[in-house]
Amino acid sequence: MRTRTLRFGLYADEQGLAWVRGLVDEAVGAREARIVGETVAHDYPERGDDR
Repeated sequence: MRTRTLRFGLYADEQGLAWVRGLVDEAVGAREARIVGETVAHDYPERGDDR
């Protein structure tokens, strides 16, 4: 068995997050893979620009 680590960075509202979770769940199921962890941050990183 080969192990791969995939990381996604996403800025979305709750509806967008639910949509992406659905896509990932479908892809995982189709490949007989599994999700071993998930982290959702509800804050914003420092932008570092003048916007």
